[in-house]
Amino acid sequence: MTDREVTRREFMRNAGRTALAAAVAVPFMNLESSASSGKPPLPMQPIDMDLTKQEFEPLAKVGGAVKIPNPHDAHKPIIVTRTSETEVAAFSSKCTHFGCEVPLPDNDVITCQCHGSKFDVGGKVIHGPANKPLKAFAATLSGTTITIKDIEA
Repeated sequence: MTDREVTRREFMRNAGRTALAAAVAVPFMNLESSASSGKPPLPMQPIDMDLTKQEFEPLAKVGGAVKIPNPHDAHKPIIVTRTSETEVAAFSSKCTHFGCEVPLPDNDVITCQCHGSKFDVGGKVIHGPANKPLKAFAATLSGTTITIKDIEA
């Protein structure tokens, strides 16, 4: 190895390459701990949502949607949608293509901002590049209460 000095230009070029490599690698490292351990996630306690409460008011009508905390992934909330008068859907906001967080539906379509995947209000793929639906949670509606249970198999 030689003892030559690194020029400012070389230093900046190398620092830029390192920053770029880190920016590309970080999304892949932000995996759920259960996925990296190979163990299934621990079962979650059911979540009851009272539609008479202001925070869940959008779900009182068909087409409404909200995000709630996800016990399995603190960075990607659960999206809950009212799909009909008698049915609701709940699914992870983590896009199955690249893992980006998807927003609430707009005109009954959820569009991932990263690469343009589109999902319906039930979490099913309607346009790629994603080829798997959003990870679904069991969700039921009884009167004015929505109950979210664990991830469906």
